[in-house]
Amino acid sequence: MYKSSDIKGYNPALLPHQLYFIQRWGELFEKSPLHYRKLSYPCVRAVLKEAIQVVEHYRAEVLYEHNVFEIFQEVVITLKENKVLSASFKEDWSLVSSRLEMFSSDKESFLKTGNTVEKYRKLELSLTLIRGLLNKLENTDIPRLYIELLSKELSKSKLSFEHVDEYLELLMSELLFEGHHKQYLYRWGHGVLVNDDENSFLKRLERISELGVKNRREFECFIRLKLPDGYDGLIGTNGPLTFFSDPDRARIQIDEEHDAPQVHKDAPIIEFFKKDKHIARMKLFATDDVAAINIARDELISTTRLFTLENRHKLYNPGNLTEALVFDVNSKKIYTEPVIEISQHGLQVTKNDKYIKINMSSKLTGKYKGLDQLLQWCRVIQDSPKETGLVAMWSLMEYLFVTDPTNKRKSIIEYTTPYLTQFYLKSLVFRCRELIKQNQTGNEALIAAVREKLGKDSIDRKTNEIKLHYLLQFIAEYKEETLSLFSGDALNQRYIGLLNKYMQLRGKKLWFFEYLEHLERQIDCDLSRAYRLRNILTHQAYVDKIFFEEIYERLSFYLKLILDDLLYSMSLQPDNSFHQLVRIKKESYKDYQKLIAGISKIDSFKALLQTKSLLV
Repeated sequence: MYKSSDIKGYNPALLPHQLYFIQRWGELFEKSPLHYRKLSYPCVRAVLKEAIQVVEHYRAEVLYEHNVFEIFQEVVITLKENKVLSASFKEDWSLVSSRLEMFSSDKESFLKTGNTVEKYRKLELSLTLIRGLLNKLENTDIPRLYIELLSKELSKSKLSFEHVDEYLELLMSELLFEGHHKQYLYRWGHGVLVNDDENSFLKRLERISELGVKNRREFECFIRLKLPDGYDGLIGTNGPLTFFSDPDRARIQIDEEHDAPQVHKDAPIIEFFKKDKHIARMKLFATDDVAAINIARDELISTTRLFTLENRHKLYNPGNLTEALVFDVNSKKIYTEPVIEISQHGLQVTKNDKYIKINMSSKLTGKYKGLDQLLQWCRVIQDSPKETGLVAMWSLMEYLFVTDPTNKRKSIIEYTTPYLTQFYLKSLVFRCRELIKQNQTGNEALIAAVREKLGKDSIDRKTNEIKLHYLLQFIAEYKEETLSLFSGDALNQRYIGLLNKYMQLRGKKLWFFEYLEHLERQIDCDLSRAYRLRNILTHQAYVDKIFFEEIYERLSFYLKLILDDLLYSMSLQPDNSFHQLVRIKKESYKDYQKLIAGISKIDSFKALLQTKSLLV
């Protein structure tokens, strides 16, 4: 995340919403664990492409009719929510939306149709329109459209932070779909939006055009590894992936093919090719160097796993594949220290040692029913490649949440939602407090103000931090005073304003109730997408990488929150099984909803943050 104090060199000085745009860019792309404020819907092109694939999988009898209606509904929602592209493609937006809505309204007739060929015929027009719109968007400079809108909107004297969030989250989805890596976009933002010599904000903004699909270029990635015995036949093969037994030969070949004399002069490059290991060279096209090396590593990991199919190499380990070098063919630039993302895939359980200890003793006491099976599911997820891991994640949720075997997906969404939505507010307050602590002057002033207004019990004696529910209360009751302590800190002002708005009454409901409904729709969408991917993987063992990484990250994030809450509850109620705890959670969420709907005032801020989860 970019500090406001580091953002300098602008003339005229940045307006609050311009400063927030830069800080929010840093927050969205920072290398940090996923949290609620980093969630966003997929871009229009991703949803259109997914819709085409869903229909094709339906025709191949991998997916079902309800999957087709689900994805068509998601397309309509995505089109309606994208105000940037809808302004440029009004007729296309209207035509596709109206056709899909008409198709969905005739769902009963479609389901009753017994002739499969007739069903495919009814789908054809909708599919043709979706393909047509996707082709039109693929041939459009999407970042340019966003630049035009952002330049107009951000040059205004005033613009709400909420609108900045909306525009930037849509742009983020588009840039990720283009193939950019989050870490590269963070570095790009730091170099251009934070540190560039240009003093005009709008001219720096203009450089977003550099991130379009037309800038996809050729890279060659070189990665050290050790091939197993008996696989020398792979050395010297032609194609995108090539192996070298002589590392120095790979170095010389760079100069021979691309006229890059620095491979003979630069010490780090010479040193890289001196090691006594095999070298894998991957040729590919990517939008940036970070995306290139991480795509290459994923492909190499997938290939080397095939070596273990042979019994004598069951324990083969190619290494961590992090010793790498990236060559940009166009610029002839060589990155000797590429940014490699070592993905923390799988699950991360807070206080894991505690639950392992409980499980070891539970076999004697007969308590903590279901804990052993739950931990075994976690182990399967952790030990598996990502594709198998996603299938195992869904199976774990079936184990926890399925009460109606006739509609497993519905049961999972119904029982999962309380764990995620009830956690939302606490997560945001915690995030707000962490950001406030980074502003030392503002934090110290806020602690003093909270202590004065709400009493000494509002401050934790051990950590000298404001207790979460007191922070929420102070922001709700003393908004202007809180904002005044963070003048010039746009990101903190956004969180303070957001939490204050959540705590205002709209009739008999808190504004927060509306945001929870929005989150519930997003969870429904995410879990439905995960279920479709799970079914495709089960039948075909492969899915499009465009969709997979995002859903894998989202599903593992959700499961971390669920398991942390569930395991903590189990430690307090050892006589209840997991399935009993799940039902209790569902009922407690109904009580929680009563706290934010049908009320005239907030009786307890602490009750609003009542989830006992340890992981925020």
